[in-house]
Amino acid sequence: MALDITLNYDSGVPVYRQIYEAILAALAANQLGPEDQLPTIHGLAAELDINPNTVIRAYRELERAGHIRSERGRGTFPLAKKVPQDRREGAFRRVLAVALQECKRQKLSASDFIRFIQKELV
Repeated sequence: MALDITLNYDSGVPVYRQIYEAILAALAANQLGPEDQLPTIHGLAAELDINPNTVIRAYRELERAGHIRSERGRGTFPLAKKVPQDRREGAFRRVLAVALQECKRQKLSASDFIRFIQKELV
């Protein structure tokens, strides 16, 4: 399963945390199941053009938080549990905060942004 991870070096959020949040968001959206293998450390590092230690840190934090499991010689996999609703809401809040920040930067109103989203969902 290919993860869609876009890094923003100007966000002030550490790169390992952006990876962490992207994987957590994929889990919250049920885009990753327990049998879906996450990219290898070196594969993801090469894809994102970052140091493998950054991916190691993100994976270690995800494992420590109980979201993924590493199996020696087999790979890294999501845990079977569903992401609690409060984590999903947290992910939505982070996405919204980034979107609203970008609207402000582009001098777009939040109300126009909301109308646009409502129109797109119809």
